[in-house]
Parts: sequence; structure tokens; C-alpha cells
Amino acid sequence: MDSFRESIRERFPHMEIEAGIEPPKEGQLPQEVIENLPTQNFYDFTSDDGLWTLSLTKGVLALTCRRYERWEEYTSWLSLALDALQHAYQPQTYLRIGLRYLDVVQRSQLGLESVAWPDLLAGPIVGELASPDIGNDIEDVTREFIFRLNDAYGSRVRVRHGFVQTEEDADETCYLVDSDFYTDTEVKITDVYKILDAYHGYARRFFRWCLSEQLHAAMEPIRA
Repeated sequence: MDSFRESIRERFPHMEIEAGIEPPKEGQLPQEVIENLPTQNFYDFTSDDGLWTLSLTKGVLALTCRRYERWEEYTSWLSLALDALQHAYQPQTYLRIGLRYLDVVQRSQLGLESVAWPDLLAGPIVGELASPDIGNDIEDVTREFIFRLNDAYGSRVRVRHGFVQTEEDADETCYLVDSDFYTDTEVKITDVYKILDAYHGYARRFFRWCLSEQLHAAMEPIRA
């Protein structure tokens, strides 16, 4: 841990440690059994501005960012983390690779407060909200599905989408598109960036697929 910590200290100067119970591999266990399971440490390293968090637990490394402008910015932070992991622990392969986006559409930020959701979301996503009978009366909606990418790694995308409330203003209903791209196939170290770059491209196209032309234009997209 000392070697890993020193390698990332410049960008992630703050560290928090929390002890937890290592979860069972499968199935449910009685509480008295869970209480006797071995504990493991959960490490969270954060940047000075609080936008970046690097989490390390037994078998898992995760980089979370609250906001970034270009994919190259994200991969530069990730490269630091993966290099530090490789130097400290020398993993030979990864058993799971994932890239997850939580995109929240907040109408007030786009000047679209008076526009109905069926006019902002694409047809395949809007579902019951487009119903002339009940659409205006729906107070909450959440859907989930998984689809295959049919690539060489057996990749899938788990999508959850529906209404959420903003932390800043609990009175405003927003729309969340949560897309988790992943493979559970054993992956060589040298293939990690190729897979993540592909997932990033898929994620951009998928989110665009969820939006109407009106909402896409209101977001003023920047061509990469």
C-alpha cells in the first residue's frame, strides 16, 4: 500500500480508510455468520478539488469523476492509477473491466422547464411518458435492461433510466440515464485501454440515441 500511495499522492493527496466486511461470493448468509467474516479495508483517495476519487479495495480499483470535459483528461488520471497499481501489485490480468456514466437531464439548466419529457426523450426510451392518457400524471418511473455489444470480450451494457430528484433542488424532477458498460471476461493488461476507448465511443452514441433532436441541440454539444 505504501508504494501505491506514494505513486498517486500528488494528484490524490487526501486518503480515507474504512473497514468493512468482505461480502460472500454468492447467496445469503445468516447474520451471525456475516459478523464473523473477515474484514477488509476500503481506501478512498481524493483530489484537492474533490472532483476525482480513486477507490481501492481487495480486487477492485475504481476511478470516479464528478465532471470532466474530454475523455483524454479522464484517461490521464486513470493511467496514473493503473501504473501505480501495476508497480505496487503486478497484476497479470483483470477479471472485470467497466465504464459507467450517470447522465442527468435537468430541464431548468437548459431553459426547457416548460417542455414535456416526451419531447425531450427519444421514442424507444420515453415509454409510458408519451401516453396521452396517463403520461402527464406519472410521478415516478424507473426501467432497467441489459443488452449485448457482441464484441470479442462478451461485453454488455446495464441501463437504468427514469426520474430522479436533484440534490440541489429536491422539487425538480430530472431524468437519469445510468449506463454501465462492462465485461466479465478475463482481460490482458495490454487490452484495457482498447476496451475502455471502445466503451467510451459506445457510451456517447447510446446517450445520443436516448435524446430527441430538441434536447440534443439544447445541450450545445461540442464535436470531439
